[in-house]
Amino acid sequence: MIWIFGDSFFNDATHDDTTWHRQLKALGPVENRALEATSLDWMYAEYSRHEGTFKAKDTVIVGLTTLDRTWFFIDNPQASQVFRGHAPNTISQQQVEAVMLYTQFLMNPVSRMIQLENFLARLDHSAQALDIQILVIASFPDSEQVIKDLNLAQRYKHMTFAQGNLVEISMDEWTEHTASMQDPRLNHLSSVNHNRLALLTATWILHNTPVILDQFETGIISREKALTS
Repeated sequence: MIWIFGDSFFNDATHDDTTWHRQLKALGPVENRALEATSLDWMYAEYSRHEGTFKAKDTVIVGLTTLDRTWFFIDNPQASQVFRGHAPNTISQQQVEAVMLYTQFLMNPVSRMIQLENFLARLDHSAQALDIQILVIASFPDSEQVIKDLNLAQRYKHMTFAQGNLVEISMDEWTEHTASMQDPRLNHLSSVNHNRLALLTATWILHNTPVILDQFETGIISREKALTS
């Protein structure tokens, strides 16, 4: 069984067989538990909820989202970016104001780094204790940077850390980009780069090779294409 946890780079909302994670079904069953716009604390909880069902030799792929997202509302994990103006209709104005005050006065970036390290420590222990294969991929540059700064890949040796992050691959696909553009791509990647990521992860699953996020296509999607998609 291949298990997948993560954010919008990993989730299966479109059920499209051309996505990189669906292509992994050629190797066996895939259980995708990723959910877009979620935070590390929600992912940790979701991983813990399913860990008891893992079997020896299972494969687990974990995507690490950006550190500043927070699981504010127990029944709405996707409302993790309210402080960025991304408030769903299910969130009241009073809740939005509470989040903004929390972000202004209480958010502690050091605690987020500790949270990330605790999650990785749990993954490393699971890999050894349960005899499972784990790949960690940073979705965002900040998670990748914390892993580098704290030498976490050297400290947690029972799993594989991909080199690079998915946001930079996604952004490099654009010939130009503005924040107001709609993203027409599945999981923020074009088809050719879904194929590349599928190849890298499948090769790791089969041969335990290093996962280096390179040789992706760049400059392949224009503003005009985004606006007409």
